[in-house]
Amino acid sequence: MVKRKVDFLASIDTYGENLANKNKELLALQEEKTKQDKKNADLVKKIDKTKKASQSSKSETALKSSLNAIRRLEKNNNKIKESIKKINKEIISKEKEIIIEQKKISKEELK
Repeated sequence: MVKRKVDFLASIDTYGENLANKNKELLALQEEKTKQDKKNADLVKKIDKTKKASQSSKSETALKSSLNAIRRLEKNNNKIKESIKKINKEIISKEKEIIIEQKKISKEELK
């Protein structure tokens, strides 16, 4: 009986630690996503500003320069969007892992 109780408490502690670690990892992923979302929003603003500036440009050289800048900014923005997609997948995966750990804890508590 004592051995079973010790095993039970050890299991609960282990699952609890795993759950805490996974929650920390989830929080870090959410913070990274927030940073990437801000970068995305900033780049969209820069792209819009550069597009407006290019519309008022009279010189062919300035227009060409603006178009190159827009392409570069859009390329960077696409990279950030891909990063956000990857982070979202990681967040979903981590949330599933958390649910599994919570189920393990519940299962042990019912024993």
